[in-house]
Amino acid sequence: MAADAPFFRRRLRSGKLSRLRDEAIVETCRGRRIVHLGCVDAPLTREKLHSQELLHRKLLAASTDLIGVDIDQGGIDVLRDTIGGEYLCQDLSVYQSSPAVSAVNLFGFEPELYVLGDVIEHLHEPVPLLQGVGALASKSGADILISTPNALAVRTFINTTLGYELMHPEHVLVHSPTTLARLIQDAGLALNSLDYYNVKTGEDWSHRLYDIPSRALSTIRPAWADGLIATCTFSYQ
Repeated sequence: MAADAPFFRRRLRSGKLSRLRDEAIVETCRGRRIVHLGCVDAPLTREKLHSQELLHRKLLAASTDLIGVDIDQGGIDVLRDTIGGEYLCQDLSVYQSSPAVSAVNLFGFEPELYVLGDVIEHLHEPVPLLQGVGALASKSGADILISTPNALAVRTFINTTLGYELMHPEHVLVHSPTTLARLIQDAGLALNSLDYYNVKTGEDWSHRLYDIPSRALSTIRPAWADGLIATCTFSYQ
């Protein structure tokens, strides 16, 4: 194993640390034309609408044009009835092999940014979706933003020490900075930046017990933060 260590070892990627995921995404989207994939956030749609924590609601206020895309028609109906907006029930992975499709015809405007907020960890095969988004984004040179939980998060090690695993029951994978960068490359995209974010879990003492060490240690080394935010573009190479 020692002889193979250089093959497996990677220098941790440096990047800026954001206090909260939604703050970082909203600031990136402010004043831009946005396609938001996974806008429904099932099965927590109604709960997040009630708590004002649904990312799509925040993007409605920050963007100049916004369309929400999801495969959950029922969830889209809830959003349309509750907060309004434009929506498309569609799996964009189908466009990986349809290069002639125009984003303007599909969405009604030319997007500047595609947002995949905590989507890829729900997919058994995320590459086809990234390729489909990349094909659409390539027409105008639009950016793609991907956020996902971080496999190296301090919070993960705290839970392991206590004998627990804290994981969304519908997640089927978790990424580290290295594996996310590789996934983006395999999808034919060019990684422009990889940054980090933390999440706020609650106000009671048990949640603060997680938040305090997580935020303190991620300030020292951002790769210990709760999540990853990558921005990328279609690669013409």
